[in-house]
Amino acid sequence: MPRHLEVHFLPTLVEPERLQGTTAVIIDQLRASTTICHALAQGAKQVLACVEVETVRQVASQWQEKNPDQPKPLLGGERQGIRIEGFDLGNSPPDYRPKVVKGRTIIFSTTNGTRAMQQVVQAKEVFIGCLSNLAACVKAIQSAEEIHLLCAGVSGVIAREDIVPAGWMVDALLRIDPDCILNDEAIMAQDIFRQTDCLPLLESSPTAENLTLDQQRTLTERLTSVLKNTLGGRNLTRQGFESDLWVCAQASSLNLVPRLTTFNEPFTIELLPPLPKSFS
Repeated sequence: MPRHLEVHFLPTLVEPERLQGTTAVIIDQLRASTTICHALAQGAKQVLACVEVETVRQVASQWQEKNPDQPKPLLGGERQGIRIEGFDLGNSPPDYRPKVVKGRTIIFSTTNGTRAMQQVVQAKEVFIGCLSNLAACVKAIQSAEEIHLLCAGVSGVIAREDIVPAGWMVDALLRIDPDCILNDEAIMAQDIFRQTDCLPLLESSPTAENLTLDQQRTLTERLTSVLKNTLGGRNLTRQGFESDLWVCAQASSLNLVPRLTTFNEPFTIELLPPLPKSFS
């Protein structure tokens, strides 16, 4: 039976009931998905995602009461791109360095990404995806019977920076199973990805995990240019975070997949077991 592969340009464009029993991927390319991936890659124990800022503070207080012998959790996140007042960290991936986050629990809230998690509570499994873990994410979901890629958008507006990685995932999954049944948004997402000038670099490595160093550098340059010319990219540039775009554009640089392990707030995000390096 052919599998279904759907993209949703905003989380609100799919009813939660539609996701019941399916595999979902939340894509907030700039920057929540990328930051969560980097935090866990740098040794964070887990990320507890909350929708509202006040909930973060409440969860932090409760966590400390239950875990008095452990280091206090770090508070991370942003509103409209800017670090929340009183938080330890913002939403910039390079800030989540090993000496800061190793072994720590991070309680996290962002304008768009954490809000998208409310839409996937009926899914069977939920992963966090972006350019940084694209190859690993494709491997994690490639055997699922029904896949939904949810783009976080920017404050309720469709954002091309999320559609590009979603379209790339569609392109890669179709190489594995050309008989996937796509919705219109999946077809459009693939078209948008194919309009970038990245395809010539991906002929021998469709998810970019086996490129030479020169090819990786060229691909990152091209993807950085793509991200700069998106709604989220322009917002970050205006706010002084242009250097984050280069980090966010490093495709398949992290061989890991964060997944939701609880489906009620706070949403607990932890890592899947390590994945094999080669793409199949």
